[in-house]
Amino acid sequence: MERTGHSTNTTSGRHRVHQPQSQKLMDKEILELNNYLPEWTAAKRSEKQAIFTAIARAARLFAPKLDQKQWKKTKQVYKTWLFTYSPSPSINIKNIYIIGIHGPTRLHRK
Repeated sequence: MERTGHSTNTTSGRHRVHQPQSQKLMDKEILELNNYLPEWTAAKRSEKQAIFTAIARAARLFAPKLDQKQWKKTKQVYKTWLFTYSPSPSINIKNIYIIGIHGPTRLHRK
């Protein structure tokens, strides 16, 4: 006997998690982000918010018309892009410390 009103496509009572669609950036937006990449990479952590505001304002000129909610998502995409495409900082081996049970110990390299 078949039940009515029940879907046969459920997965053991769990709800499917909605995967957000990746937002595509226009070529002009990417070029603008790329222009600011050296400044973003060289900035100290305390300076990044002010620089990001300038970057977002400049890139917005090339973005399609967006409402406030879409603009907030787009800014997050910009920030993700900047962190993804900025070169990773080189590690100075002289400044590496190992945290042990007796406190921090400097790693000595010859």
